[in-house]
Amino acid sequence: MNTCTKVFLRKKAISGGRISLYLYLDFYPAIRNPHTNRMSRRETLGIYASLKNERESQFNASMEEKAEAIRCRRFDQLLNEQFDFLDKEKLRMDFLAEVKQLVATPCKISILKQAALFSCITGLCISDILQVS
Repeated sequence: MNTCTKVFLRKKAISGGRISLYLYLDFYPAIRNPHTNRMSRRETLGIYASLKNERESQFNASMEEKAEAIRCRRFDQLLNEQFDFLDKEKLRMDFLAEVKQLVATPCKISILKQAALFSCITGLCISDILQVS
């Protein structure tokens, strides 16, 4: 049975008497961290909020908006993964990784490598490239 993971944006006070908060994502139930392969309920965003004056409160509001956008994107990724939907962001990252690997691959015939990269970037196949004058 598939249970839909809920993603919440949370704030926590930083210890040590400092007047600031940090923002993190809280998952229920826990999800598997792709980097460590362990079950985890939290993902830190690296976004901090300070509670000193009005200018910083405006900055904090914009940071909270961005954190909320990250939360929505993360929830979308989890749904795509859970129900086997096509995740365009993941496909784009896979494609970029393949192109980077192609760039790093040594080739004795440099024009062949350049044509392959040109084909990847433009989406043209070899027959279309040969017809270009």
